Order: sequence, then C-alpha cells, then structure tokens
Amino acid sequence: MAYASRKAAQRRRRRLERRIYWFVLLVALFFLGLTLFLNQQFVRVSDIRVTGNIQLSEQDIQSETETFFSSGFNVIPADSIFFLSTNQVERYLMTEFPRIESVRVSRDFFQGLDIDVTERVRRYRYCSQGQGCWYMDDKGYVFAQESENDAENLFVFRKYSTVPVSTYFLETELFEDIVLLINTIESSGLSINEAYVANESTLVLETSGGTKLLFDTQREFDSAYTNFVKLLESESFSVDADSKSFVSDIAYINFRFGDKIFYCFTGEVCEMNY
Repeated sequence: MAYASRKAAQRRRRRLERRIYWFVLLVALFFLGLTLFLNQQFVRVSDIRVTGNIQLSEQDIQSETETFFSSGFNVIPADSIFFLSTNQVERYLMTEFPRIESVRVSRDFFQGLDIDVTERVRRYRYCSQGQGCWYMDDKGYVFAQESENDAENLFVFRKYSTVPVSTYFLETELFEDIVLLINTIESSGLSINEAYVANESTLVLETSGGTKLLFDTQREFDSAYTNFVKLLESESFSVDADSKSFVSDIAYINFRFGDKIFYCFTGEVCEMNY
C-alpha cells in the first residue's frame, strides 16, 4: 500500500510539472509573439504631424519626438501605438522646448501622431550685463535668448542674480504685481524705461528722465503708490507731458519706508546714498 501511494504521488507530481512547463512555455510564446507584433512597423508611429508652431520648426519638434522614442532600450518600443504614453511625450517636449507653453499629443489610428503646440508670447526682456537678453512671457518665464535678427523693443527687466532659461524671473504673483505697479505709474504720465530687482527686497524703476523710484518688494505696493500720487501734487514733482518725466532733476525717490518718503535732487550730496 505504501509503495502504491508513493507511485501515485510521483505521477501526480510529474503531471503538475508538465502542466507548469506547458503553461510557462505558452506564456513565453504569447509574450514573444506580442513583442514581435508590437515591433512591426505598421503598429508604430511613422507619421508625426505638428500644428500651432510659429517660431519653432516642425522638423525640430519631429526630430525631438523621434529622439524620445529611440532613447533607452525597450522590449516594447516606445512608439508602439498601443503602449505609447502621450503624457510622457508632452512632458518631454515641454522640457526640451521652453518656448512651448502647452502641448497636446494625440494618436491618429495606427501610425499617426498629432502634436498641437501653443508657444509662449514674447512680452518682456530680461537682460544681464555682458551676457545679452532673453525673452519672457507675461508671467516672467524666461524661455529664449534674444538674437540680433529678432530683437524687439520690449520692456526690460534686470536682476541682481542670473536667471537661467526655463525658470521664472520672480515668483509669478510678485512679478505680476510689479507689472501692475509699472502700468499704474505710467498711467499718471511718467514713462518707465526699465525695472531692476537690486536685491531680495528692493525694486528700482527708472524713468525716461533717469529718476529712480525705489520700492520694497516685501511690502504691498498699494501704500507706496498712494504716497506716489500725493507726491505728484507737489510742484517740485510735477510731470512734463511731452518728455513723460519729472520737470525737476530728481535723482531718486525712495518709497521703501512706509509713509516716509526720501528723495534727492541731482547734484546733491545724497544722490548716491539710497
């Protein structure tokens, strides 16, 4: 009886081993066939269409997309229409092309890929001493270096530290507040030539006449602007409508100290002491 039981157990074990063997073989053959199928050209992207581009060339976007597909080693190709990740392609293109503000990638049947891009609009320039200028969008995002061939007369921002491409000039909210302050001051008749962030807390706006207006970026601009409006009521600080600058030769006006306003006329000892 014991012998017969051992023989029966051995037969059951061999049947189980054969079943496992055939199961593993079938699974391996299935995945091998699937891999071979997914590597066939008729199920891989071969037609990349780009729309919405203005400054960026269609060829550059197509080339970078193909580079993304070919990077790394994948058993299942990255450009397989069945496993293609449109989100990954979008993130890759946004990283490679800072000029792109938004991008939408979608499949088109088996071999087509549609890429619709929206490019950033050049609104301002960020200039660095001796290093040239870069374009920024309306939120202060630095996205492209200016070239001699496409230089534009855009408002200039400067900063005490270098701002790399693909980063923001300042925090978005602060940048938008500064733009609003500039626009509000210019509505009073003054013309602002450029803005300079001198340090982490000081903003310097230079008028067309060379007067420097100093503001504290760590305070709300509302009270400083109220003081500015009151100052314009004084004859010494009146604005010439033609030149859009102060009538008097004013070196600077400092609004950084709450309700206290400090100013200095050109040629006085205090001219460089701000």
